[in-house]
Amino acid sequence: DVNIDKSRDAGASFVICGLFVFYWLIQNDFTVLVGSRIEDLVDRSTEITGGTVTGNEMSLFFKLLYLLNSCPIYLQPKFLKSHMLLQNLSNGSSITGQATSASFGKGSRATAIMIDELAAVEPNVAQCLIENLSDVAHCVISNSTQGAWGASHPYAKLLTDPRTKKIVLDWTGHPVKSKGLYQSEREGEVT
Repeated sequence: DVNIDKSRDAGASFVICGLFVFYWLIQNDFTVLVGSRIEDLVDRSTEITGGTVTGNEMSLFFKLLYLLNSCPIYLQPKFLKSHMLLQNLSNGSSITGQATSASFGKGSRATAIMIDELAAVEPNVAQCLIENLSDVAHCVISNSTQGAWGASHPYAKLLTDPRTKKIVLDWTGHPVKSKGLYQSEREGEVT
């Protein structure tokens, strides 16, 4: 499991989707469950039409299809896409989606799970997800910026727990966003 604490527009969702598409392409029976706070952010009318990805560009399935569509044709398998489902017909792998609610992942088993923007999920539901998803998959990736609940949210508490793995994608490490950043190693010295 890993928790990604990120700034806005860091590209973490795309990177995670890219990892999932890679394994979906090459591993037999690879199963993924992806979720976001509302269904439209998981999948809303996304498909590949005439070589172009259409639908809600903010949704996770738009990102997945964009990455798949960007692969060379010879790497693209036969697949089936329906609402919140992407199946690789060549190797049995699948990516499914759900809105993050208290029943997210119930009855499911997956190789990996991604919860996008966990800090935006109502705190009681977020705590339920944190406590129960390890029974659904051996790898749970939580990805979020800080939400309206701040330090009291279960995700914020998870980020401060020394037992959990954490990746920080801070804006100061972004090569474009950090242009003009001033740093002070010592008092009176500005770089």
